Amino acid sequence: MHRRLLALATALCLAACTTPDDTTPTSTPSPTNAPTPTNAPHTDTPTTPTSTATPTPWQSFEPTPTNATDDQRAIRAGWEAYQQEVDRYLKDPSIRTMLPLQGTIAQEFDQTTLQSIFRVWDAGLKREGNMRFRDIVVSAPESSPDGTRTATVSFCADFRQQRLVDAKTGEPRTDDQLDSFPHTNRMKEIAPGRWVVAADIEQETRPC
Repeated sequence: MHRRLLALATALCLAACTTPDDTTPTSTPSPTNAPTPTNAPHTDTPTTPTSTATPTPWQSFEPTPTNATDDQRAIRAGWEAYQQEVDRYLKDPSIRTMLPLQGTIAQEFDQTTLQSIFRVWDAGLKREGNMRFRDIVVSAPESSPDGTRTATVSFCADFRQQRLVDAKTGEPRTDDQLDSFPHTNRMKEIAPGRWVVAADIEQETRPC
């Protein structure tokens, strides 16, 4: 249980890493200590997230390659904004608005992300420590017949320096500490140059 929650808190890959008896409900839960997203409907509008969250030193992102295209830089910026917001919410269950986080995710990924965070909060847990993102590879964008542009960001999620703790006492709540695993997010352009996370499309169980 704690190992699975740690994985959720690390990459928010609920659909990929739960067993059948942990299937994500189709309706949004109403956790005791968290707001519900129904009070703040999500739409893919090109509004700028209000958050100014910045990663702490160990929650590092490798430098963007000097030969990255403008598209790849924009994709990378949207992906980093999502990871920073997820980190902020998992560390602070007292946050009362979900709008900054919703500004970094596509509508189709809204419920998966929020339910994953609520599950960690409802367990009385929060994140302590910081993530590190390694081996980041941003694909070139592809266009669908309807004109929607998508891309992928593949990376190694390294969480040796973070853990889940009891939100009230700070006591560690994990029996075994995970190390790292490869992961891929699908990105979607919702306005010219503005990219948000649209899906978790791959998570491998091997370390990276």
